[in-house]
Amino acid sequence: MSLSRVITLVIISITLLTLTNLLFFKPQKQIAMTTQQDVVKPTVKSHQQATIRNVNPKQVSTETAEVIDIKPDGPANPYFTLNDEIAINTFFVNDTGAIERKALVNVLTTGMNDFLEQVSSLPTNSEFAIERQNKLNQQLLLLNNMTLFEQQIGCAGRVCALSITTNELTEDNKQLLQNFDTNHSFVTATENATGELEFKAIYIYTDDPSQMVMTQS
Repeated sequence: MSLSRVITLVIISITLLTLTNLLFFKPQKQIAMTTQQDVVKPTVKSHQQATIRNVNPKQVSTETAEVIDIKPDGPANPYFTLNDEIAINTFFVNDTGAIERKALVNVLTTGMNDFLEQVSSLPTNSEFAIERQNKLNQQLLLLNNMTLFEQQIGCAGRVCALSITTNELTEDNKQLLQNFDTNHSFVTATENATGELEFKAIYIYTDDPSQMVMTQS
């Protein structure tokens, strides 16, 4: 074989080898890159999901916290223990027959509305209390030269309570109210912010109004 022919064969071999590398090795690189991209994508997604699972739900919650209204224990009405006529009688008159000053002051100055509310919530009163309340209602109808804006009445046992708001209450009308029965009478009269007269009274039945003893405290 001549030298020129050998050189020609070597050149052809090198050319074929180069073509082979271009045809077979270059696509493999493309496939490898494509495969790498496909593998990377699930890895990113997996990492994102793991991050979401680790987030504290309190940090992403948009719910508003529920506000709980906590009310103080115990009843609102201070006279809730006066649950029958006997309790009401002994609240104002002790075992010795003396009138309890503190009970009168509390009801007449700050507690009249609560006291009347409690009396109204009791079961049907005795015939004696019902009769006294009817008499007091009749006396209200006899009042002269005055206008009643509001009135509340409650009787239980020996005790009747009255609260009225009026434009004027003369001494004659006060006496008229007191005389609906034989009573120890205790009253207050004050002018409210609108200039109206608020009259409050506690009437405690007695056989002899001239005999009365009251506690000092």
